[in-house]
Amino acid sequence: MNRPLDLMALDLVGTHLIEASAGTGKTYTIASLFLRLLLEKRVPVESILVVTYTVPATDELKTRIRDKLRQAREAFVQGTSDDQFMTWLMDRVGVSAQAVRILDDALARFDETAISTIHGFCQRMLREMAFETASPFETELVADQADMVAAIADDFYRVHITACDVPEFISFARSRRVSPEWFLGLAGQRNLAAAVIPERDHAGAAGTMTAALDAYRDAFTVLKETWPQDRDEIAMILADPRNFRQNMINAGNAPALLSELDLFLAATRPDLPMPEAMNKFSQEYIEKAKKRTAVFTGHRFLTLCETLHESASALADVMEEALTGLKVEFLGFLDRALVRRKERQGVVHFDDLLLRMHNALLSRSGEALAEAVRGRFAAALIDEFQDTDPLQYEIFTRCFADSTLFFIGDPKQAVYSFRGADVFTYARAAAAVEEANTHTLLYNWRSAPGLIEAVNAVFSGVDEPFVFDWIRFDRAEPAPKEGRKDLTGVDGGPLTVWFLDAPDDGPLTADQANRAVCGAVAFEISRLLNLSTAEVVKLADEPLKPRDMAVLVRTNTQARLVRDTLHDAGIPCVLYSDENVFLSLEALEMEMLLSALAEPMREGLVRTALMTRVFGLDASAVDALGRDEAAWEGWIGLFRTWHESWVRTGFTPVIRRLLDGQHVRGRLLGLDGGERTLTNVLHIAELLGRAEAAEKLGVQGLRKWLAERRAPEFPGSEEYQLRLESDDDAVRVMTV
Repeated sequence: MNRPLDLMALDLVGTHLIEASAGTGKTYTIASLFLRLLLEKRVPVESILVVTYTVPATDELKTRIRDKLRQAREAFVQGTSDDQFMTWLMDRVGVSAQAVRILDDALARFDETAISTIHGFCQRMLREMAFETASPFETELVADQADMVAAIADDFYRVHITACDVPEFISFARSRRVSPEWFLGLAGQRNLAAAVIPERDHAGAAGTMTAALDAYRDAFTVLKETWPQDRDEIAMILADPRNFRQNMINAGNAPALLSELDLFLAATRPDLPMPEAMNKFSQEYIEKAKKRTAVFTGHRFLTLCETLHESASALADVMEEALTGLKVEFLGFLDRALVRRKERQGVVHFDDLLLRMHNALLSRSGEALAEAVRGRFAAALIDEFQDTDPLQYEIFTRCFADSTLFFIGDPKQAVYSFRGADVFTYARAAAAVEEANTHTLLYNWRSAPGLIEAVNAVFSGVDEPFVFDWIRFDRAEPAPKEGRKDLTGVDGGPLTVWFLDAPDDGPLTADQANRAVCGAVAFEISRLLNLSTAEVVKLADEPLKPRDMAVLVRTNTQARLVRDTLHDAGIPCVLYSDENVFLSLEALEMEMLLSALAEPMREGLVRTALMTRVFGLDASAVDALGRDEAAWEGWIGLFRTWHESWVRTGFTPVIRRLLDGQHVRGRLLGLDGGERTLTNVLHIAELLGRAEAAEKLGVQGLRKWLAERRAPEFPGSEEYQLRLESDDDAVRVMTV
């Protein structure tokens, strides 16, 4: 077991690993280390680097560290503190005017602190050390490079699939659903530090493909030439009910089967895969379908079919390897093409910041760069270290291995690859830290003591609860905490496991189970709120409110089901989701609206737009417009005016005028789930306005931009995630 962290005995030199489970005071520890470096080591505030992995986490760290400095200043001015750590620090550095001046200076220059994301750190170093990193001086940072990636995927597909001179490969690729979106999805899955395997042997692959293709075409040609002579005999064999099991080869379906064979064998060259009819003439299928009473023993056609099947199978294997090779080739092509496009446009993406910094550190001048970074920062504290990938880890170790470096993270969370974490990077980093410099935060300050003990009991009952023996489960200890808000008046233990009873007539289906769980959750929340109203259940001395409760689910679909169930029960709730707003119904309706605004003289588009929730007309109301010429002309006139304003002033002023003039906000808020709908509409409108300005898009360009992002395969972006509609007093529903 790692040593419990002693914040006051911790050496401020070398590389340290602090393992911290949720609620164990990680942020407090980081702020305290910052304060020690400032007062003990006299490190200037701008020379302490603090890195975390999201912008919200960065903002929280800045707030907490600034608050810590203010508390320290107050303590040093007054000469006393209730905080044990602060009292120890005052004794260690001495209560003096100089200490107060250091704190005053740190607070006055706090905006100069280097508290940022990993991308922010790399961007700063590339800008400040442009000569050492060979970085261009004038580049624009873009948060979204999806358009460039999509264009490159289109180019690659056209060259390697559409323009391919092997028709069999084109049909095979399409049967495997290969498309530009297929390559686009591949790009979205790739980790920056991932190695691409296998390396493709172009010459060997081409030779193997040619041999397999010739064998397949030759087998097809022989079958095609003999088919006219064999057709009648095969028809008789198929039509005789004594030959085959009717559920496999039905005499009544023989004419359709023969017609399909006629069509296949009339082609100049065969497609791959072959039509379904050919599968019924494989040796394996024939043997299964054949009755014991069969009056035929074999036929030349069946032998030739088997040769064709064998060559088709061999060719399919080669083509499957070719598709794998194309994946490898595409990723290399993407890397090269992206660099060229971004250089032409003078832009860089967040990923480029990491790659440029990493490449600079590996170059011949890399050690000089690392030395310059160490000269700039005397110490580095890396928060949320479990989310580090190999490339980021190498950046940190090359820059700060011989300096003061603290890794703070939770190995149990390193298994979350969906957040970019790499559990094996964490293992490598942990193994590289001396045992004496590996510490654990054991006291949980967030959870109730009973729940902590319950979780300890669950995970302590398994030898290796996280599969790998080096991911230990260290029992958390409830921290002594005054003023803890404990829940009282609730039956049962702090951790309760519910079991669903199956109905008498059989097992539960997945849908029944999901709905039963949601119903049980809604009932329990309603019960607790009713008991709170009756002053039986309390949170400390206050009534329990909806905002005090959360429901965690595994998928976005389950989250929506919980939200709808709670809504039906009259319980206020909000949905925290990482879903893409462009995959919502509102995005579809906004595309309908944009189409009508772009082409207001196309009556069909205008009618469709009017039936969206933005305008709220139903089918009968739109139908009635066909009989009311004045009303219809009024709508057409409005859409023409909006179109002309869009061309003249841009999209944002027009959509604002439309939303206000048509009283859209009030109408949407009156619908079931209207707050969610309005939030999505405003979010999409904001993104459209931003894209129009950033990319200088015209009417049709913006329409195309939205259509591309509505494709399920289009890579998402953090700015596209659904926004929270409101959380004033509502149960929070979120995915794990």
